[in-house]
Amino acid sequence: MKFKFGLLMLFLLSTLALLPVLAQNGATNTVSFNGFSFNFDSSLGENVNISQYPGDPVDLEQPGGPDAPHTQFLLYKEQPAPESLFDAPVGIRVYRTTDLANYPALQDNVVWLQTLLTDRSDLAPSMVVVQGDNSVSSELPYLPVQPASQVIRARAQYIDTGAVSGLSYITVYRQDASPFLNNEFVYTFQGLSADGMYYVSAIFRLTTDLFPETLEPNFDYEAFIAGINDYLTQSVTQLNAATPENFTPSLTTFDAVVQSFAFIGAPQTVNPSQADPTALPEITAEANTDPTLGGLAGVTWTLLTYGGSDAPQPVIVEAPITVVFTEEGMSGSGGCNSYGGIFQYDNNNLTFSDIFSTQIACAEPILAQEMAYFLALSTARTYEIIDDQLQIFYEGGVLTFTSGTTSI
Repeated sequence: MKFKFGLLMLFLLSTLALLPVLAQNGATNTVSFNGFSFNFDSSLGENVNISQYPGDPVDLEQPGGPDAPHTQFLLYKEQPAPESLFDAPVGIRVYRTTDLANYPALQDNVVWLQTLLTDRSDLAPSMVVVQGDNSVSSELPYLPVQPASQVIRARAQYIDTGAVSGLSYITVYRQDASPFLNNEFVYTFQGLSADGMYYVSAIFRLTTDLFPETLEPNFDYEAFIAGINDYLTQSVTQLNAATPENFTPSLTTFDAVVQSFAFIGAPQTVNPSQADPTALPEITAEANTDPTLGGLAGVTWTLLTYGGSDAPQPVIVEAPITVVFTEEGMSGSGGCNSYGGIFQYDNNNLTFSDIFSTQIACAEPILAQEMAYFLALSTARTYEIIDDQLQIFYEGGVLTFTSGTTSI
């Protein structure tokens, strides 16, 4: 007999729904797929292409580095469908943060964004052009990682919707130094879901009447390079002073898409700066006739090692990881954040789902360890208990816990 414990949530079917709904200024469409949904104005596109990318090998060498598993939504008007994120007028990617933990460059963006959202650091310095050879100021988080420089940032601001928290800004990526043309800018949102389980990257391509369509025939490149710092500073000033209508589509149309982001069944917050970062959702139980829960209940399991059985990784002593199984669900400490979720067991089979956690910022390498642990739970398949040790086998490794005195 199979038993299941944890959160009782409402879920939509994990299927694509593209449905017209009423809107003041034209048709608005809704897309819902695998628990993520958003609305978009029909002016942004008449078609949606949804794909699920399995992820690159973590050691793949390519421009920008390997990419993690993700679900991608591309909006477009005319056929044929765009071949990549960089060809579409609007592209949205949803990553699981546990997947990003396996990719150092991508994980750096997660930690970076978490730190900004926790500290609410002033974003103004990121929009100041630094005098120097590369004429590049402090970059802001951006996925996917680009094999180019984030030359400028403008209109940077924090956005909190209850479903996601992040920041939006206008930027240009370049591998060379040259004046901006009117179709080279992107408006992006980089954010995290309220439960910290998903990273959302939205990339909106736009044009603006603030910059020329082409360069002048007798453009003086040497003079441009000599004054490039002033040019970049002036460009940021122009972008910051512009109205949303100086851009096509209007920035308000893009903002509406971000405001509509939702994760079905995920906890929502009014504003992360006002919410208690240690608060966990309430969980309820289903009936069970086995008080030992397959031998899992009755003790606090402390993780000793994780990773491949041929080279297990010991847990950082200063950041112990624990798990407790009860009729109300499973919960514990990930070494920094508290977490919980649903577990199912059937003989020696054990799986976890709907894992959530608090959103306290963690320092490296504790965060990397915690993310690797959450990823392991999400791919767990079987378990066994021998004496005072619990082993949970997952894709690529084994979690080894002890119910006794922790020793590594």
